Amino acid sequence: MNPGEAIFLDCGTTVNEIAKHLVSSNKRVMVLTSGPVVAETIADVSSISHVMLGGQLRRLSGCVSGPLATEQLRNFTISTAFIGVSGITDAGITVADLSEARLKAAVIERAGRVVVPLDHSKVGLADFAHVCPLSQIDIVVTDAPNDYLVRICQANEIQLIVTNKPRD
Repeated sequence: MNPGEAIFLDCGTTVNEIAKHLVSSNKRVMVLTSGPVVAETIADVSSISHVMLGGQLRRLSGCVSGPLATEQLRNFTISTAFIGVSGITDAGITVADLSEARLKAAVIERAGRVVVPLDHSKVGLADFAHVCPLSQIDIVVTDAPNDYLVRICQANEIQLIVTNKPRD
């Protein structure tokens, strides 16, 4: 991330790890988020300017979504979006809730670059609501790739980054 960059941090444990990294990095960024836990993680960091979208809170995922959140999204420009998912297959990325899927899709449409951080357990899984096809993803970050993930990333010209730190 570049200094002053406007990013979207979605909800979820993996995306919250990115928020924690931002806190320790002391980078100057502007963050838009749909995750109350993410907002709490970055709230007291003076180098991070942040806005949390409003809407309906879904406790199970810890995300805010719905028509209000989608409407508020129109007020912002996002250079990089970090999108949490519950599954990735050759058909695209998915989550458990339709309202969340719609918000994530709207964020992806507005973002210059889309990064999907996920732990290896989500590879090959499809959840209830489709977010977007793989053609809309620029980068996948994971802790342990398998042959399937490598193949679908190569087939869709998605950069695959492997981290050394395992995720929850």
